[in-house]
Amino acid sequence: MSIDALFFADSPTAPRQAPFLYVFDPLALQHILKDTETFDEMPWYLESNRLMFGPGVLAVSAISSRLQDDAADIDMMNWMSRTALELIGQSGIGHSFDPLTEDVADAYAEAVKSFTATATCAEMMLLRQMTAIAPYMGPLWLRRWLIERLPLPVLQRLIQIVDALHFGSLKLLREKKIALRNEKNDGQDIISILLRANSAASEEDRLPDDELLGQMSSIIFAAMDTTSNALSRVLHLLAGRPELQEKLRHEVMEAKAHGEQLDYDQLHALPFLDAVCRETLRL
Repeated sequence: MSIDALFFADSPTAPRQAPFLYVFDPLALQHILKDTETFDEMPWYLESNRLMFGPGVLAVSAISSRLQDDAADIDMMNWMSRTALELIGQSGIGHSFDPLTEDVADAYAEAVKSFTATATCAEMMLLRQMTAIAPYMGPLWLRRWLIERLPLPVLQRLIQIVDALHFGSLKLLREKKIALRNEKNDGQDIISILLRANSAASEEDRLPDDELLGQMSSIIFAAMDTTSNALSRVLHLLAGRPELQEKLRHEVMEAKAHGEQLDYDQLHALPFLDAVCRETLRL
């Protein structure tokens, strides 16, 4: 049922009004309420709601909300760096750095993520070439005293990062060695396996703590950037080919139909996932 607009209907100078449509059919009402992009609220209604209630859901149109969502930028490189660090942390050293559900500050994780950019900048690359003469500059404590007094911000930042890495790795290593002594360290991460093998080795074959600390740092840095870059590239390529993205999603969801986590062999047996990874590496 439609009727003419009530306001100014009898006035000859009134602006032309479109008919009002009153719908009472349940099926039509259901369709209108669901299709909020086509049947959007009137601007005056949304603005009046905004004035009365504030900028909440009652004052935002479905179209503008969707456009805002589509316009949002997501820093996938940052998320992939966090993901790579968490994967390497759990599999490499048996430690969780980031729950990936919220921004949780972790000095060790921040140091890991900041190291590459700081240590490979042009200024630091020049300074690192001078380390060849460092052994001739006196004992370690004297070298440390000297570099702490150099007025170079990038160098001082690197000192902070290296200290955070060292003390963070030392804390993790001590916790693992205590757990091993208490026979509570049955982890399958690389460092746990290395510690068990190291404790069973003879005295002359046993690695000292400084080498164990070096292994922890090497494991993290050898895999973090390569993993995060590869993951970011995969997502970038799939974003441009939504049909391939849907095909890959279908393959993975079908493999997880039983609700269990996929192990390495099961993941390796997914042909399209394997093809996506290989093509990304090729490109």
